[in-house]
Amino acid sequence: MPEFYEAKNGLLNQQPELNIYKELPNNKAFAIINLEFEIVFCNDSFNKLFNLSPGENLDLLPPNSDFLSLLKGFKDKKFRNLSSDIILSLPGKYESSLYQIGIDRVFLSKNQYFFVVVESLEQRRTFERKINEFHIALDKGNIPVIITDQDKKVIYATRSFEDVFGMSMENMYNLHITDLLREHLTFDEHDHLALSLEKNIVWKRLVQIVRKNNEEYWEFRLQPFFVEEETKPSFMLSAANLTEHIFHKKIIETSEKKQKLILENISDLLLILKYADKVIRFENANGNFCKVFNLDKANLHLMPIYELLPPELVTSISRSISDLDECKSAVSAFDFKYKGDLRYVCKVTCTMENGSGNRIFIITMKDVTEETLHREQLEKAYYKEMQLNKMKSDFLANISHEIRTPFNGITGYSDILDECIEEGDYK
Repeated sequence: MPEFYEAKNGLLNQQPELNIYKELPNNKAFAIINLEFEIVFCNDSFNKLFNLSPGENLDLLPPNSDFLSLLKGFKDKKFRNLSSDIILSLPGKYESSLYQIGIDRVFLSKNQYFFVVVESLEQRRTFERKINEFHIALDKGNIPVIITDQDKKVIYATRSFEDVFGMSMENMYNLHITDLLREHLTFDEHDHLALSLEKNIVWKRLVQIVRKNNEEYWEFRLQPFFVEEETKPSFMLSAANLTEHIFHKKIIETSEKKQKLILENISDLLLILKYADKVIRFENANGNFCKVFNLDKANLHLMPIYELLPPELVTSISRSISDLDECKSAVSAFDFKYKGDLRYVCKVTCTMENGSGNRIFIITMKDVTEETLHREQLEKAYYKEMQLNKMKSDFLANISHEIRTPFNGITGYSDILDECIEEGDYK
C-alpha cells in the first residue's frame, strides 16, 4: 500500500493512517509533486506506472523523459493548469505508449505543489469503445432511450426513438422533454409530467401514438439520475412498445364480453365450478342462476360451494362429480327439486383449465317445472279418460243385455205369428 507523505519544512512526515484504506483497481494514476520534483504522495497506479514511490525524485526518470520535461516547462510558466498528450517510455516496457497528462498548480500551507494525473489514452479508447458498443447495442436492439441534461433538454437519443416520434436527432436535440411529449399527452398527463420533473420523481404513462393511420401504444418511463456529485439530476426517458400486447388484450376483452353476453343470455341456469385444493369452489354463474339462489357472484370467486348452495344441491353435484371420475363418462345427470315447486334437470360436464391443470365443472340446470306440471296434468286427464271409457263400456254392456232379452221375446212371438198365418191357424 502507498503511504501518504506531507512536505513540511523540507521534511517528509509519514502518515500511516492512510494504510487502513484500500485502493480500488483501474483508477487513474496521480501524484502530488513539490517544486523540487519530489513525490509527496502517489497512488498505486502511479507507483506501478513509473516505478517510483513517495519520497523519490522524478530525476530518477531518464533524462530525455518527456514527462519530466513537461513538468519543468510548466514550473517556469505562469499557468494554473495544463493538459497535454505525450508519448512515454516507461520502465519495464519496450514500447512507448500515448498518455494524457493533466497538471494543476495547487497551494497548501503557503507551499506550492503540482497535482499530476496520468491517463492512458488506450484506456480512454477502451472506454470510448465500450460507450460506442453500448450505443450500437441500443440501436441494433431497437431500445428507445433519450437522455436529458439538468435542464431537461435532450442531449442524446437512440435511432429507435427517432422512429417513435418521427423526428430526427437534430430536431430533438436541445428540445425540452415536455415539448417533445406535448402533442402525445392530454392536459392532465402533461401537468403530471411537469410535476414529476419538478419533484424529481419517476413518471410513467401509456401513450397512444397515431402515425399514418396506424395506432401504436408506447409505455414511457422517465427516471431521474445523478451524475457524480451534481446536485441537480438528469433524466432518462425509455419506451416499450406495447401495441401487440394492447391489441391482444383488446381481443381477449372482446372475446370475454361475447362469452359473458352468451352466458347471460342462456335461459337455463349455468354454474361453473373449479376443483382446487380438493375443494369444489365457485368460479362463475349466469344471472339466472344467481337470481334463483340469491347470490352476488362478484364476491363469491373461489368460495367453497357448500357455503353458498343448498346442501341437497351440493350433495347431488358432488355425487355427479364422483360418477364422472368412476365411470369416465363425459356427462352426468340428476334431478333437483328446489323449494318444493321448482324442478330442474341438471347435467354436469368436465374440462381442464389451461395452464394450471385444475378441473372445471360446468353444470346446466334446465327448469322443467311447467313441463312436469303439464305432464302430470296430462297423466291425470289420461287416467280420467280411461275411467270414462270404462264407464261407457260398462253402460253399453248393461244396456245391450237389458235390450237383448225383450228383443228375443219379440222375435220369438213374431216367428210364431208367421207360422200360424201360413198354416191358417188364426185362433
